[in-house]
Amino acid sequence: MKNPNTLVSLAYIKTNKNPLHVFCNYVLYVLITAPNQSLRMDEIRDKLYSEFGLNMPLQMIQSCTRILRKSGELITLPDGGGYSIKDTTFDAAAFEGTRRRLHEQENRVLKAMADFVKLRYNLSWSEDDARKYLSVFLGEEGNGARIFLYEDIAVDNKQVNPSWYVAKYVSEIQKSPESIEKKYLEEIVNGMMIYQGIHQIGDYQQDRGQKFTGTVFYLDTKLVLRALGYSWEAQVQAAQELINLITKKYGGKIGIFQQTLDEVQNALSKAGDYYNRRENASDIPDSELRIYAELNPIGASLLKENSTSVLPRLKEEYKVEIPGAFDWNASEIRRYSVEVSEITQYIISEKDWRHGAVANDVEIINQINILRKGDYSVRYGGRLKLPVFLTTNSELVYNVY
Repeated sequence: MKNPNTLVSLAYIKTNKNPLHVFCNYVLYVLITAPNQSLRMDEIRDKLYSEFGLNMPLQMIQSCTRILRKSGELITLPDGGGYSIKDTTFDAAAFEGTRRRLHEQENRVLKAMADFVKLRYNLSWSEDDARKYLSVFLGEEGNGARIFLYEDIAVDNKQVNPSWYVAKYVSEIQKSPESIEKKYLEEIVNGMMIYQGIHQIGDYQQDRGQKFTGTVFYLDTKLVLRALGYSWEAQVQAAQELINLITKKYGGKIGIFQQTLDEVQNALSKAGDYYNRRENASDIPDSELRIYAELNPIGASLLKENSTSVLPRLKEEYKVEIPGAFDWNASEIRRYSVEVSEITQYIISEKDWRHGAVANDVEIINQINILRKGDYSVRYGGRLKLPVFLTTNSELVYNVY
């Protein structure tokens, strides 16, 4: 997050219930403020980064331009000239006012952080220093989640670096949950999660030959748990917004494999057992379920009971599909099966991950390959409605790839 506007841009995402509208506002703003109110696609992308500090995928920008053309706010210029403003009600002055308000909140946070480290540790941080260190801290795994908890952030006292001091500051503001500083950090983390989620499926609206009406998107265990509400609010909201984009906006379908259903049920049942022994969320091994239990003690006491109603809820709330059992003796099934055990062993040799979890994920990859009949001519969707596995585990994707 080297751009000084990035944190504000992330916080702005949560000012609208539909995150895609926010990104469309960004596109409108760079066009309205451009000479002749016109830009080529590459210029739009460059302006979005320089103005907002967000490296938006080309597919996301194309989605916005399609939406804005359809609404009559943009026109396409001839000969690859890009886009120009037509008739829009977008209020650039009001937009700038919202950004100024967020910048003021950010400055307050940065000043408070600099004052804190000066008073407590006799360190002198400039505003730029504080912004840089806060950006690094929020980008480190797990730190965003702790913003939503009213407790100290665990730090390694043997490794004192800028993130260590930021963690101490964040722990301090946890004592004032209604403070502007804490609420602003929550807005940033919310925006980060939504932006990352959309960025990871950057081609959620593809070219005409790849649109995914009727395509099944199979969710992994964490996404299912989040969609059912078993995480902190930002994760739950991001998962539900992703599902709504797929199903309501673009006509896709949500599916889970039997292995995923079993994992979700087992995770809830096990977490419920741990919690009910001492009514202590700290005993729960899964980090997101532990955070959920810390924030929702009543819900935590029902985890075991609710583990038996996962499938009915998924069908009722998301119309989830479960594929039928495969005939593993059928020649076509054997033809498109991958070497599950070999891939599993390879991943385990590279990563210190639980064997059962890896085996389940690889088996799902195998079933996706069977359903696609080995066809990867498009990422997903298209005329054949090729299915895809959505996973939160990016490292798994890189290892399999």
